[in-house]
Amino acid sequence: MAISLNTLSGKHTDRALAALITATALCGCNSVDIITSGSGDSEPENEWKRVEVEVLDYAPAPGQFVNILPEYSPGDTPGDMIEKAAASLNAGREISLGAWGGSVTIHLLAPVENIAGPDLRVCGNAILSGMNAQGMPYGSGEPGIVEVMRDENGNGLPDDIWYTLKGEAYDDAVDCSVAYTLFDDSDDIEWTAAYGAENGMIPHIASFHAQPYFPMWIDGRTITVAGKRLPDNGVYNAATGRFDLYCLSGYADSFPDTDEQSALDIDNAVDGDGNAVKLSSIDFLRVTTGVLQVNGPLGECSTEISGVEVPVF
Repeated sequence: MAISLNTLSGKHTDRALAALITATALCGCNSVDIITSGSGDSEPENEWKRVEVEVLDYAPAPGQFVNILPEYSPGDTPGDMIEKAAASLNAGREISLGAWGGSVTIHLLAPVENIAGPDLRVCGNAILSGMNAQGMPYGSGEPGIVEVMRDENGNGLPDDIWYTLKGEAYDDAVDCSVAYTLFDDSDDIEWTAAYGAENGMIPHIASFHAQPYFPMWIDGRTITVAGKRLPDNGVYNAATGRFDLYCLSGYADSFPDTDEQSALDIDNAVDGDGNAVKLSSIDFLRVTTGVLQVNGPLGECSTEISGVEVPVF
């Protein structure tokens, strides 16, 4: 199903709901009090097994689950958090990438082969709660852009070429650079985009998530990230008073793991110019939160992942 997300949420710079978003940001995106959990309509035909991973870089943007998924302890260094992130993924526990641009870089300790059909799944915590009148599914999808790399030079380092797995919103993505800044002791995070003079806030709601949202192991009070930004996928539903987060195929944490649309195909890899590439296998993954949006009581869009799996025949 190919869609243009501009039909869902308007242009990237449309912030008409900003006041409502800030005023009603009450809890995390995973709260079952806000979204009714549901399973996928069609289970994948294959069994799946977990791939052991090594985390090479863990660089979340600020977010409501940062510093708790995985948990920060006073004195932890970036290296400590990388180890904690790896331990979580290998145990099937979630890590949060925070708001747009937050990322994790993963070494797959066993290469993932390009087979006929789906090749892998980046596990997340997405759920479905319904479909709109056009049959488009929504729930708690927080799409993470997935990039892949083959270790062409065989040195075990991610220093070859990154390719993007082309998801359904690929053609609507734009280049973006954002600075997140912690200005005062309120713990609210302000962000400013380098294009269009766009800015906003990730509000800190201590009654639900009391910990700081800014990564505590990072020196300084500003984080700048750059990459591809997907259109907003959260649409305010006046009938329910909450945001419906539309699910996008071809991304991490967008469809439930039990849904066949959570599976990814290496054959969808494209280069920086959008040209298809053929990869026999991959050795590295990078997942990046793709949407820059705060969705009322659901909080900011922040991709969470809990491991990598491959099909077993």
